[in-house]
Amino acid sequence: MKPEPNYFYLNIGNRWPKFELADLEIAPDGALQLRSLPRLVERLPDRLSDLPIPQAPAGIARSDDGTLFFTEPEAHHLWRIDPCDPEKVARPVSCIGGEGSDATQFKFPRGLLFLPGRGLLIADSGNNRIQIIDPLTSRVLEIWNGVDARGKPLLYEPWAMASDSDNNVYVVVAGDHSVQKIDTCGRISQNFRHNVDASYSLSAPVAVAIARIDGEERVLVLDHNLRAVVVFSLDGQWQKTFTSQDLQDPLTLAVSERAIYIGDNGDQYRNVLQFDLPSLEDEQLNFVGVAVGYLGPIAALFLDCHELRSQELCSAGGKAIHLKATETCDLLLLAGDGLAPIVLKEGTGFQTCGFAIAGPFDYRRLPVTWHRLQSFTETLPPHAHVRFFFLFDESQTGGPPEMPPVANVCSPPVDTFQDWCAFPLDVTDGLFEAFANTDCRRLSIRQSTSDNPATSTYLWLALKLSGDGTATPRIDQIRLQFNHESYLPYLPALYSEDTASRQFLLSFLSLFESFFVELESTISRLTALFDPAAAPAEFLAWLAGWLAQDIKEEWSDEIKRQMIAEAFAAYALRGTPTGLRLRLQRFTGVEAQILEPALNSDLWSLGETSTFNFDTMLAPAEAQGAVLGTTATLDSSHLITDAEFGAPLFEEVAHRFTVVVYPNAVSSARRKADLTAVIERDKPAHTAYHLCVIQPAMRVGFQSLVGIDTVVGGPELPTPLAETSAGGLVLAGTPLAGLGAGSQVGVNTQLF
Repeated sequence: MKPEPNYFYLNIGNRWPKFELADLEIAPDGALQLRSLPRLVERLPDRLSDLPIPQAPAGIARSDDGTLFFTEPEAHHLWRIDPCDPEKVARPVSCIGGEGSDATQFKFPRGLLFLPGRGLLIADSGNNRIQIIDPLTSRVLEIWNGVDARGKPLLYEPWAMASDSDNNVYVVVAGDHSVQKIDTCGRISQNFRHNVDASYSLSAPVAVAIARIDGEERVLVLDHNLRAVVVFSLDGQWQKTFTSQDLQDPLTLAVSERAIYIGDNGDQYRNVLQFDLPSLEDEQLNFVGVAVGYLGPIAALFLDCHELRSQELCSAGGKAIHLKATETCDLLLLAGDGLAPIVLKEGTGFQTCGFAIAGPFDYRRLPVTWHRLQSFTETLPPHAHVRFFFLFDESQTGGPPEMPPVANVCSPPVDTFQDWCAFPLDVTDGLFEAFANTDCRRLSIRQSTSDNPATSTYLWLALKLSGDGTATPRIDQIRLQFNHESYLPYLPALYSEDTASRQFLLSFLSLFESFFVELESTISRLTALFDPAAAPAEFLAWLAGWLAQDIKEEWSDEIKRQMIAEAFAAYALRGTPTGLRLRLQRFTGVEAQILEPALNSDLWSLGETSTFNFDTMLAPAEAQGAVLGTTATLDSSHLITDAEFGAPLFEEVAHRFTVVVYPNAVSSARRKADLTAVIERDKPAHTAYHLCVIQPAMRVGFQSLVGIDTVVGGPELPTPLAETSAGGLVLAGTPLAGLGAGSQVGVNTQLF
């Protein structure tokens, strides 16, 4: 009977159940790591610290040809960066810009928005309008403006813009402290504005974005005075207001699929603040952290995402490999004063500290001796650390115990879990017995009867990850082992009689055993080495050798595994034309034809089917062998039995075959040598072969393979009635032939 496992794996399906995370996250590949943040990837401008704090936003946008545009409101300029410019130098857009109210002129241009198929939208705030220009020619295409019945501008100081999936445009109109919606025809929706004003009173909206929350697109408005993100439906109905005590002077807003980025110019941060994208069920924004490496003013934010489109590639085995579309994003930040946007890479920075608590873990609610914690962790980057804590629990006699109270170990001066036992810093593989004591036990109701401090029904586990913001520890899996006997049962029973000696030996032998864990694990998985689908890549050549299967080093692991798995099926084809053709295809990439002359030879009789040198040839020997008095010649003939009658007719074609290939198969001496080597290795030992290279010429009787290098034309088709042909009239039927002029007995000539 197979023994029950005495261990747990804590990462199940990349979900880490029973774990409560604080400033940690689960990476796309399932690893546990510090929360990711945007990170500065370039050097900051020297005059950044001298720039004033912006009081109103600017704008950034990228057109579909990759050109980056940004505004400088105080100078009334629109700038561009050509994607083909290796130095990425910002230059003023020609033929547009400068202070004024004419078309192509601006007064404090702020927000930008590019709509495919429509153009670049510019919030010309001082002129109370939106200009739409062609990003390639700088030609003004449209101007959105207008006044209401009282003569008041409908777009009174437009500051920021965003668009939904239907290309409706949402505009923050700072002069009216509200938001307008403009449809694809350029018409301002009075109903949307009415719903916004009736359902919620905005104080000082400064930015707008579209986000998918709870499966639906919604309008997010950043309000400077309220220090909040206000959520509306696409028809202007108020949904939720999310506040945060971390906001001081919010001005700009950008939203990704999982995060909200807010540019805050307050003295506390002067940075980009990252929040989790909320659900409408949440009460407030969950603050994650600030961008790593940046400190300075923020006038605009733009999430610049580049999609790596899905591709279909062909592997060496001819199978299609589909690469799913992935997306990488940069967070572009505009500091002001005409400086080019500063690039922050999304997800490349990290929190400096985070922790998790997991449990309780138990084995059928029975007391066990917790033995070993093994963390499968990548090599720790510089300045990144991990530390594990544990706590034994016997405080309940019924169901699982409640989680013990803990303090935030990322808030100085607290840096460890109180009343918990701890492994040393960066120890990812350790024994509970070595670090357990009575201080890390909860025994308020049921007392432990074991002398081993690591014996308990329940185990709580905690971990703390830390770093400098540029890197993070990554934990792929955690394994908990219990009731491990170590090597103690292999020693004489005398060593187990004394409790103190037993406990010492358990710990001592466990440490000694750790040197052989990997070797014993390899031995326990020995059967996997004989499975082509499970064997490690480095064992594939060894496994192929066991099966006498040739594999090429340059093949992918997938092809090697396939060849090994098909070895037994390939044995049944060894020595056959099909087997040789497949081997040539696999090892040389050559599609060859294998011909056996013996299969096309047949007995014939004169006057029936006898076309000489096609299906008729002179017999190399007598069918019945040597016959005394007629065909027997001394020292030049041999006798055969009745069972061998007819065999001499096929002596010259038996055990012979021809390999027919095209010239590209032997285009070089090396290719020809590889081809010949495969044939020599795989052909039956008693056979002889001829390598025939198809040439672009046909000689009847020497090289003429119908369907391969030869096409036999039939008789000319008769000329239809009422039509003529360039070659003259062709009558139906077989034309008569005279002797010596194309006469063929049995075809167009008969003998009487």
